[in-house]
Amino acid sequence: LVEGSFIAHGVLNREMTQDADNASLPAVEVKPKSRSWVGISALFIVLVGVLLATLDYAQLQSDINVKLMRFFRDLSRSKAHRRLHNKSNALVTVVMGREEMLPISEPDDSTPTFTEKELLFYDGVHEPLAPLYLAIKGRVYDVSQGARHYAPGRSYHSFLGRDATRAFGTGCMKPECLISSVVGLSERELREVNRWVELYEHHDRYTFVGVLRSSPVNDVVELAMMEHTALQAASEHERSLRGDERAADGAAPPSASRLSERARELYNARDLDGAMAHWS
Repeated sequence: LVEGSFIAHGVLNREMTQDADNASLPAVEVKPKSRSWVGISALFIVLVGVLLATLDYAQLQSDINVKLMRFFRDLSRSKAHRRLHNKSNALVTVVMGREEMLPISEPDDSTPTFTEKELLFYDGVHEPLAPLYLAIKGRVYDVSQGARHYAPGRSYHSFLGRDATRAFGTGCMKPECLISSVVGLSERELREVNRWVELYEHHDRYTFVGVLRSSPVNDVVELAMMEHTALQAASEHERSLRGDERAADGAAPPSASRLSERARELYNARDLDGAMAHWS
C-alpha cells in the first residue's frame, strides 16, 4: 500500500510538472495550409483539361503521318539522286525542295496496259499470291519488295490496286480521296504528286510495269455525275485536313443539259478514254 502510494505520488508529480512546463511555453498558432497553391494547381489542371479537350487527336495523328510519309519518301529520293548524280548533299537539297527532278520514262506501244478492274487484282487481298501494284498519274508500279509497307494491314496498303494520285498530293487518306483526279489541286500539291512519281520511278526496289487505261463505259452522264460527287467528297476531307472550314468555292455542279451536251461530244468523237476524264 505504501509502495503504491509513492508510485501514485510520483506519477502525479510528473503530470503536474509537465502541465507547468506546457503552461510556460508561448502558445503556437496552428495555421491552416496555404490555399493559394491549391487554387493555382486546380486552375492549372482545369486549363490542361480544356486544352486536351480541344485537341483533335485524329487530325494531329493524320498530320504526323503525312509528314513522316513525306520525310521517308524524300529520304529514299535523296538516295536515288546521290546514286544517279553522285551528289553528297542530295538529302539537304531534296528535303529543302530545291532538287532538280529526275527524268521519268515515257511509255511506248510495247508498254503493258491495265484497266482499273485488272489493277484491283493486285491489291494483296483479291489474290494474296499476286504481286502488289499501285498506280499514280496513270503509271503502274510493282511495289512487292516493299510488302512490309504495302501489304494488307500496313500503312500504305490503301494505295494498292488503284490510282490514288489525289491522295499522294493532298495527304488525305480517306476513301473519298483515293481517286485519280487532280482537279482543284494547288501547285504545291501537284509537286508532291510528282515527287511520289519520282520515288517509284527511281526506287531501287520498285519497278514500272505499265500504264492504266480507261475502260469503256455505257453511260457517260452517270460517270460524270459520280466523279463530280467523288470530287466534292474529296474536297471536303481535304479542307478538313488543312483546317479550313470555309465553304467550297461555290461552283455549282454541272447542269443536266451540260452533262448531256458533253456526253454527246465524247460519243461523237469516239473518245472513250475522255469519258473517264474527271469533270473540271
